[in-house]
Amino acid sequence: MAPKNKSIYGAFAAGRLAIARLQLEISSRYRPEWKFWFGRIELHIALLVMMENYYSAATKNDPDEGASRLTILINQMPCSYTTARRLIDDAVEEGYLNLKPSKSDHRVKVVTPTERTIKIWEAHFDESKTIMEDTGLIEMLIEEQLGAQKDKKISRKS
Repeated sequence: MAPKNKSIYGAFAAGRLAIARLQLEISSRYRPEWKFWFGRIELHIALLVMMENYYSAATKNDPDEGASRLTILINQMPCSYTTARRLIDDAVEEGYLNLKPSKSDHRVKVVTPTERTIKIWEAHFDESKTIMEDTGLIEMLIEEQLGAQKDKKISRKS
């Protein structure tokens, strides 16, 4: 089965490739803190999970304000518990993460990004967004979404 719009898939690949190259370039030369997060897939996944939780906190009634439960974060990392815990402890020592007891249950440990990590994430987003705009991916995704909505409306009328 051929995709409806082949160009959107190519633009997505080009955008992801440019972002991956950006991550490698920046992590190796310009920002050692990017190397910390993007140099290991385990930490990259932890960063994605943690930042999703951090930014979605505004929409939830969460006493820990966007924190990630340590056990849940570790379970999502593609490595052993021991390795994941060591990586998180290293991140705490380096000043990238805060590890503290939960406000709702002091037996539970939660992880939050530090201001340093938030700045790294937002810089990464800004540069990635620029790449997606330059490759035309954002426009194509919008057009694809609008086309899908139009198709749904037509199928409802039938």
